[in-house]
Amino acid sequence: MKRKIIIVSLLTISAIGLFYGLNHLRAANETDSDQDKTVNMPDLKSWPAASQKAAKEMESKYGKPNGVTSDMLEWNNNGIWLKTIVYKKEMIHNFPQLHTDVLEQWVNYSVPLNNYDELAFYNGSVTANRTNGTISSRCNNEAINLLSLNLAYDILNNSKTVAQARIQHGKDELDFTNGKKPQYTQYMHFIGDKTAPDPDKTLDPEMFEDTDAEEM
Repeated sequence: MKRKIIIVSLLTISAIGLFYGLNHLRAANETDSDQDKTVNMPDLKSWPAASQKAAKEMESKYGKPNGVTSDMLEWNNNGIWLKTIVYKKEMIHNFPQLHTDVLEQWVNYSVPLNNYDELAFYNGSVTANRTNGTISSRCNNEAINLLSLNLAYDILNNSKTVAQARIQHGKDELDFTNGKKPQYTQYMHFIGDKTAPDPDKTLDPEMFEDTDAEEM
């Protein structure tokens, strides 16, 4: 009798373990699938022409977006990109020639702190985020985003000065507009680094006390 009770107890425990294990696996799969979910492209008739063009190009290359709001479309982990966003709102940009920035694309890359100003002098639409460990470019098409990030990489690695990068950017963008395919517009010259995020350091509260004492 005791043996039967032990066997029944073991079977019950096994069944419970299997139940919770399957539930955990299903929950994990649902989380993964949420990241891969896509949504239908909304009606973009009210969007500016540049935004519509960028959206169509991204959908043609990467499929349906992963997220949609009233003023942006988002793709996650599409191709070489960590994230891609097409904005409804245009940002006027005069460099190297007048256009509007509507397409922003990110990669993981750790930009040295003493180089942030160089990126700003090169191209105001190239943005580094230390905490997230990302660098992004916002322009009107993917090829020019590649160009901008490749030139930013050259600046960060001291293979080009800011002035040299700006001149090459202008020349390559003009060539691309005229139907040519400059190398810097065709592929990324560096590999994204997923270890790039930098959460910074916590300040010691004693530092605040010293500051208060000095002010008094």
